[in-house]
Amino acid sequence: MNMNRIRKWFVCGLVLVIFVLSGCGREESPDLPLVDVEKGSTNEMAAHTEDDWNPESYESLEDMIQVTEMDDGNAGTSSGQMPAVTYRVRYQSGECQVMAYLSIPKKCLEEKQPYPCIIYNRGGNRDYMMLKMEDIKNMAESSGKIVFASQYRGVGGGTGKDEFGGADLQDVLKLVDLCQEFAFVDQEELYMMGVSRGGMMTYMAMREDARIKKGVVISGDADLFMEYEEREDMREVLEELIGGTPKEFPEEYEKRSATYWADEISCPVLIIHSRQDEKVSFEQAEKMVQCLEDAKKEYQFVTYEDDTHGMHPEDFEKIMEWMQ
Repeated sequence: MNMNRIRKWFVCGLVLVIFVLSGCGREESPDLPLVDVEKGSTNEMAAHTEDDWNPESYESLEDMIQVTEMDDGNAGTSSGQMPAVTYRVRYQSGECQVMAYLSIPKKCLEEKQPYPCIIYNRGGNRDYMMLKMEDIKNMAESSGKIVFASQYRGVGGGTGKDEFGGADLQDVLKLVDLCQEFAFVDQEELYMMGVSRGGMMTYMAMREDARIKKGVVISGDADLFMEYEEREDMREVLEELIGGTPKEFPEEYEKRSATYWADEISCPVLIIHSRQDEKVSFEQAEKMVQCLEDAKKEYQFVTYEDDTHGMHPEDFEKIMEWMQ
């Protein structure tokens, strides 16, 4: 298979995943039973052993409750992609048990070499746009990188309540903590990417955690005050998940709005946004870019004239180059 055909398959695969995860579909899944097990006594890792390359062995970590292999890692070969093996993870975040998917290129585990990792933050809220295992696996196979993605609390069998950037931010930051323990993750290539609401989560995480090396925000919420005014259909959702209106809880909306603290973002960010996006306005992205410019932060801004809410086919190469 020639390189042009391989690249074509890479682009098509990743674009399909981002399209599905950005807010253009919905899946219901049965709740999983809660697990109550006694955990190991420490998160400290000794010198790497054979077990360190077996993701299921990390159930011994204090905050890892369950790691279950979901497939055999043999997909991807027909398209020239790198096959990946995917696990469903239940982990502890504060008082909540949270579900996630972890997909790892099979070659990484076979060769026992650390690989770059993308922590992916999904869009949507509550059960709407919950993650599907196949999409996370496809993302790992298309990029050739590890992908770790949280459902956020209260979704897919997890406990607690989605707060749209409240306490559930800890569900994302906990993935960074866990990555620090994984022998198979290259700590110098730990990236974060989010779409729509996931873009908001990415901004918030980059503010909190300097271990994230670079970020990618696609069609992301940057100013929730603007989102409340612009999206009448989202007002009830925001009021329910955040606790009230921007006038009632301005501090809650501000802590979810990166335009108010762009100077505190700790790493370079790639922003991709369409001018006619009807779900998250282009004006939010413009305002964010100006704030980053004023704060002399490193960023790239990619714009389109269409109304796409999510990724374009040509974005794949830009994102991969940015992460390199």
